[in-house]
Amino acid sequence: MLSGILNPDNLSATLRDLSQRRRQGVLEVTLPDRKVEVLVVQGRIVDVMDVDGNPFATVVERLRRAGMLPDEFTLPLECESYKELFLKINEQVVVEQSTFKLAIKHKVLDQLYQIEASGGGFFSFQVRMIEFDREFSPNISVGQLLLDIVALNSDRERFERTFGAETLIRAAKLPDGAGQNHSEEEQALLDAIGDAIAWSELKHKCLLSAFHVQDALLAFKDSGRIKLEKVAPVERNGHALSLDKVAEALNRSIDQSFGIPEHEPQVELAAEASLHEEIEQPEVAYAVPRIGLRVKLNLLNMRLLQNSMIPHLVQIIFLLAALTIPLGLWLNTLGEL
Repeated sequence: MLSGILNPDNLSATLRDLSQRRRQGVLEVTLPDRKVEVLVVQGRIVDVMDVDGNPFATVVERLRRAGMLPDEFTLPLECESYKELFLKINEQVVVEQSTFKLAIKHKVLDQLYQIEASGGGFFSFQVRMIEFDREFSPNISVGQLLLDIVALNSDRERFERTFGAETLIRAAKLPDGAGQNHSEEEQALLDAIGDAIAWSELKHKCLLSAFHVQDALLAFKDSGRIKLEKVAPVERNGHALSLDKVAEALNRSIDQSFGIPEHEPQVELAAEASLHEEIEQPEVAYAVPRIGLRVKLNLLNMRLLQNSMIPHLVQIIFLLAALTIPLGLWLNTLGEL
């Protein structure tokens, strides 16, 4: 049995030993906040599972963030394998098998990176027969994993300098037929980028692991496949505001100018603790329809125009009075004669 204190050197040595000896079993890792099991078959990693978690729920959440599952999709309780989950998902929406397997693989990779970066804990390896989903489970090489971890750590500082929170990633225009030889991971990343996307949104919705996102984006930047733009936040009183918050503030101010009430949260009615008391249904308040921002801007322009016309109307009234009063006196004088 292999066991010891968890640190990067011990973890690397243990994984290399398992790979070289083509061992099969479970590498049990006890971290400060949870326990993780790494499933090893013939020296290769086929899955990683949180002891107190659900691997299927993690895959569903990954697909949901990528926009491939609706928000209301719920994890079927009877799922016992990735294949069952795949079939259940495709009863409601269409998810390609290659995309589903990609989500599983990079879920496992991210879990392995987190173990390496945890900075503490214990591990032990137990020889055991492993049951796993041969059709959908990944088959991760230990040697490639260790190389990826080294690259992930060495390029992290450069990546964080290049891709800040306010970075906009824009796909570069390429001649027809150019730049078509991409790996599966690179193509998935390009599909997620589309024409342009903010880095803060991309890292949330991309299916790929932290290393593959970092490695591909740096390679795309160096080759000119993507262009980066810095989107500075709008500042007010020394505080940075996103464009969404600016639009929301403008929306609210226009509502107040025209007397449109804001949507108030519904107040729950408390029922008295009586077994025989009849519970009355709350009255349904009339919902005031929201007015679009463009329409509100037009209304605001009309209000400002009306306000600016008031002084001109006053001047016209005085001018007409100055002309009509002498004329009336003159006509009155002629009548007396």
